[in-house]
Amino acid sequence: GSADVVLNASSTDSSGTISYSIDVSGTTSVGSSIVDGNKVRLGSVGSVKVVATIAADGNYTGTSAPIDFTITKRDLTVTVTPSSLDKDYDGTTTANLVGVLSGVADKDADDASKLSIGTSSHTYASANVGEDIAITAGFVVEGTSLSNYNFTQPTGLTGDIRAIAPNFTFASVSNQVYG
Repeated sequence: GSADVVLNASSTDSSGTISYSIDVSGTTSVGSSIVDGNKVRLGSVGSVKVVATIAADGNYTGTSAPIDFTITKRDLTVTVTPSSLDKDYDGTTTANLVGVLSGVADKDADDASKLSIGTSSHTYASANVGEDIAITAGFVVEGTSLSNYNFTQPTGLTGDIRAIAPNFTFASVSNQVYG
């Protein structure tokens, strides 16, 4: 969810007190609640039905009016650390990408059990030395809040595989006599 949603019901003629409640029979969002009298604290993705009720006053009867709205999934991706795109040649297509989740709601940001990057697998298009080799990201995102997000893998990634010095030995030669 995002910040609390401020509710704003009013009457031009009645001075009755206005109150708000969540109609549970019309709400699929888990954890949505009324706070501070006139705000909805958003829970999970789903629908929310709020009922505004104005109390009777001397000239007017009390009445209620519902409103419905939907909490939609938030977009989530991974921002890849640029230095993790390149590697030294090791004969494999394994890429060791490092990334940070991007698009996380504040309420999920400080709790890894709600949303975090799990064990992931990434692949270079080639195992050979070269520049701008395409990389396919395979980030795994996990956590109890994952169903509230649309996760998209980062695309268009490329990296370099740098040449390395080979393992090289030179057998010793015994001293020789001239001639």
